[in-house]
Amino acid sequence: MFKRISVVTGLVFLLIMFGLLPISSGGVLHAALVELITELNDGKINDFFAQPTQGLQNNFEDAYSRFLTGNIGLYNDAVDQNPQSYVQSMGVLGGALIAVLVLSLLAWIGIRRILRQPLSGLIRHIRSIAAGDLTQVLDIRSRNEMGMRANNWKLFNYAW
Repeated sequence: MFKRISVVTGLVFLLIMFGLLPISSGGVLHAALVELITELNDGKINDFFAQPTQGLQNNFEDAYSRFLTGNIGLYNDAVDQNPQSYVQSMGVLGGALIAVLVLSLLAWIGIRRILRQPLSGLIRHIRSIAAGDLTQVLDIRSRNEMGMRANNWKLFNYAW
């Protein structure tokens, strides 16, 4: 019996919390149920049957029915919005994928321009020197680390 009362107390609390049951009504029902338990424990069976809790329980049942009806409505709204949310999330995912691809392409182009092309030019120049052509001029247009390395190689080449 105590478990049943604690479930009812929990439902009353939820209904009050969601604003479906006025605090005074929930508090009165809870107090009446606690009083019923006390009367049963004390053996006052006549007082137990004389207590007018039916009206309070009817109010509680009406509020609980409104709560369930509201939940069913929310569930149906969520089911109706599910396809739209799916399409929207797929659009966001597709947009993010395109953005990642564009940023990756830009990073690849930047790395190629900053590192690979100067390094390839330096390697071509070193290979021409290795083949015996010391007339090649190394064209340096960068001031970063690659440009500094190429400039040092240029100074090394002119030192011959």
